[in-house]
Amino acid sequence: MIDEARLAYLAGLVDAEGYIGARKHRRKGKPDLYYPHIIVAMTDPRIAQLFARTFGGAVHAKRPRGRSRQVLHVWGVSNQIALVCLRALADFLIGKRQQALLCLKLADRMAQCGRGQKIDADDLQWRRDIHLSCRKLNWAHSRKGQKPEEPAVFMQELDCAAPTRSTGVMAAYAAGLLDGDG
Repeated sequence: MIDEARLAYLAGLVDAEGYIGARKHRRKGKPDLYYPHIIVAMTDPRIAQLFARTFGGAVHAKRPRGRSRQVLHVWGVSNQIALVCLRALADFLIGKRQQALLCLKLADRMAQCGRGQKIDADDLQWRRDIHLSCRKLNWAHSRKGQKPEEPAVFMQELDCAAPTRSTGVMAAYAAGLLDGDG
């Protein structure tokens, strides 16, 4: 069991420097797949390694494109490991809480359908709408600068209010936020 202070710290880091979304995987001649995905990229390798030690996954170094930029250390997970992470962090997230809840809804829906089952057109559209909703929420951080299509209305269904926490836990969240956006 991971203590609340560590989860709050990691949530602060995700809110500051992370990405949560429903990744789209295109398949030739088959319907697209959508699955939960989380990335945290920092110049300090210790942060990415802390996520890997806590939740699993791997860390890799990403070379920057510009001359003056530093190497980024990237931790990223998808599917089951992402779900473990989202379930643990969802109650502590503030800025990316909506994306986390949307990805958890996607995972619940995927579990209901079962692995290898044919996906009907309505379910595929629902998954696409979740993907687009996450893209819209993440749009401010998009590198491409293209505004995504308008998503279906999922936001009203989500309870995005973060629960009240103790001062120590909120201090750990703030520390993560500061370490991320410093």
